[in-house]
Formats: sequence, structure tokens, C-alpha cells
Amino acid sequence: MQRITNQRTRAQGLEPMGSIPTTETITQKLERTRAEVRRAITDVQAVEGRFLDYETADALQRTLSTAARNLEELTITLAVMESSQTLNNLLGKILRINSDGTIPTDNPFYATAAGRNRAIWALGLRVPFTFAIQSDTGRMFINDVGGHLWEEINEGVAGANYGWDESEGATTNPGQQSPFFAYENGTGDTRGCAITGGAFYNPQTAQFPAEYVGNYFFADYCSGWIRRIDPASGNAAIPFASGASNPVDLKVGPDGSLYYLERNIGTIHKIKFTN
Repeated sequence: MQRITNQRTRAQGLEPMGSIPTTETITQKLERTRAEVRRAITDVQAVEGRFLDYETADALQRTLSTAARNLEELTITLAVMESSQTLNNLLGKILRINSDGTIPTDNPFYATAAGRNRAIWALGLRVPFTFAIQSDTGRMFINDVGGHLWEEINEGVAGANYGWDESEGATTNPGQQSPFFAYENGTGDTRGCAITGGAFYNPQTAQFPAEYVGNYFFADYCSGWIRRIDPASGNAAIPFASGASNPVDLKVGPDGSLYYLERNIGTIHKIKFTN
């Protein structure tokens, strides 16, 4: 028995990728932010021991906190961008291990990686927030949260390179795999900010009509919609539901209903077919 795990590190139809933040750009921002932190610390030290009015003290604290938070976020972003394309770490990867924790010797990079990195099954992902496996076919879809351009559904393939940080969305690089489906970052009925939950509709007992069987449901965290794709007919996305409050996961229950988890208000909702 084997199991697959993930390491977490945008418009219907695919278009050529746009520009994405380069390592050089992030490094420059990182240096500017470090300078901002140093200036904020100097400002705080300059008034150390003095009585300050509330507004001045609060402004100093907020400046320092903001600069420190930006520094942390940029440091993490740089680490992931530099790591997704290498076999020397587990960031931005899909891992495959046996149920006893050992690493299968037929993993695609077993002979070229070392140590625990032999567990790498696919690479080049940014934030593979969730994935789902279709029960009757073994087909795997990976929901990869993008940078600032595209949200991706990637088909799981052993040894695949999904492109990050060299590409986001569709790519013309023959050594990298374009997403099965991607939608644009933004607002509206077909855009969003983060692809989260995803689930294939293949329950033992179908509660939805037959046309839904085999469909893939996916949700966006910011836009609050749920859409579906029939992979057997292509990659056209069909509206399904809206108004969810920060959905983070989707599951199909044994009763054939679709359940979604809302992070913002901490609730689980059930969707069933009634007409």
C-alpha cells in the first residue's frame, strides 16, 4: 500500500504565462525591507527611555511590525522560489512514500536524489494546497495556489515538473507541464486568489444526476465560488455554487452529497440535489 503526500511551499482556457516575480526582484525587495527594518529599529532606539505620547508610540510600533512581517514573508517567498526546481529539498514537491514510511524504489527521482529527497514524486509547484485522486481511475488533480497571475489544477504525473518558479500558468517549455486548467487572479465569477478544495464526484451512491458523475469540483478562497469540470469532455469550467465564506476544502460524502468547509466562520455545509 502506498500513499501520496504534499509539501506546501490564474480564466478558463490556457494562455501564455505573464511575467512573474523573479528571484532578482524578490532579492531587491528583500534588501529594501531589511533596510526598512533597520531604520525602524534605529527610530525606536532613538526614543528609548523617553516618554512618548500614544500616537507616536503606536506609529513606531506599527512601522516596525509591518517591516518585520514583510521581511518574514519575502524571506519565505525567496526560499520557495529558489527551492521548487531542485531535488535537494522537499519544498514545492509532491512526495510518495509507503505506508510504513519507507520510500518506494520506483519513485521517479530515486536514483538521482539522495536521502529523504528520494520521496519526491513531482516538482515545480508553488503551494500545492490540496489534491484529489479519482477513486475508479487513480487520476490525480493537484490544486496549486499561484503567485499573482494564475491558479492551477495540475494533473498528477510521476516525474512531472510544473514550472514554478520559472513559469506560472501555461508554459511553452517542453521540460515543464502546463496545468490541466488555470484561472486568472482577480475578482469576479471566474477569477479568484487561491484555489483551495477540490474533489472528484465518484461516490458509491450518486445523489447528483448522472451528468455530474466523474466531475471535478473546485473552490476559490477569496471569490467564494465552487465550479466543476467534466474531465472526460475537456477542461471547460461550469458554475456550480457561490457565496461560500472562504472555502478551504471540498469532500464528497458516502451519501453522494458534496460538503465544503468554510474557514472564515468555521462551518461545514452540505450540498445535495433536490430537484
